[in-house]
Amino acid sequence: MKIINFINTVPSFKHRIKRIILTACLIIPFRLCAQIVIKGGISFANRWDENLNGQTLGKGFALSGEKYILPNLSIGTELSYQNFQPNKLINISYKSLDLLSTFYFTNKRMLPYLSIGIGITKYQDKTTLDLGGGLIAKQIRDKFYGNISPSLGLKYKLGKENRMAIFIQSNANFVPVVNIAPIGFLSISSGLSIKL
Repeated sequence: MKIINFINTVPSFKHRIKRIILTACLIIPFRLCAQIVIKGGISFANRWDENLNGQTLGKGFALSGEKYILPNLSIGTELSYQNFQPNKLINISYKSLDLLSTFYFTNKRMLPYLSIGIGITKYQDKTTLDLGGGLIAKQIRDKFYGNISPSLGLKYKLGKENRMAIFIQSNANFVPVVNIAPIGFLSISSGLSIKL
């Protein structure tokens, strides 16, 4: 109790402790992120239904971060978004968040890789129905599904330091459940990868 009272009576000591904690909170995450790779790019996709019939082309983006745990193996997360609007009355979107494990086949400038992800997808479907006579109804489906997301890609390192790279990858996000529509989407993403 006397120690606590002493600390409270010495403002400079409390100030130093706060500075130490703040410095640690800024430096430690930076050091942990020193080998993280951030990837971001645009993507084009095609969704399919439970009969695996291709339906509508869409576009979106994909952002991911990964940390190497072995020279050829990384773990990370990926956030992706796809929007499909075949006409003015229908708007469909997928938002996926996946945990990834990525295996790189080489450590050279050209890096082919394979990723496997599992996560959750939010499927949203907004349909406007024209009932005639000036009557309009809106139908909205908003559901979460578990998903599996394998992807195959190729990364090419740029410059002498190899901190930046361009990549292209194909993803297949699908829901391993039958009798729902749609069941998933195929996408191709391309963009830039930066090693922090």
